[in-house]
Amino acid sequence: MAAPKNPKGKKSEKPLVDALRIVLNEPADKDNPKGARKVRRVAEQLVDQAMKGDVKAIREVWDRMEGKAVQAVNLGGQDGNPVGTDNKWTVEFINATPESKPKT
Repeated sequence: MAAPKNPKGKKSEKPLVDALRIVLNEPADKDNPKGARKVRRVAEQLVDQAMKGDVKAIREVWDRMEGKAVQAVNLGGQDGNPVGTDNKWTVEFINATPESKPKT
């Protein structure tokens, strides 16, 4: 089986991922090159473990199929209310001379 193509000829930034892709796409049975791939066998093992009640396997299958659950993020203040945006700023010129004060 041919290795994954690299159209731009750049070195991969994820060599482990590239190596896993190559290995997982190899035939599971070397005597049957047209048979199931290793990736299929890994998926079957994961599902078998989930079917036996392995919570980690169930979570992995679920996350891969549905995506990880989104966590709620509270963007409010400490009391849960929205953070105010009506802040007023005061600029004070220290040791200012008449020439250095901004024109109004």
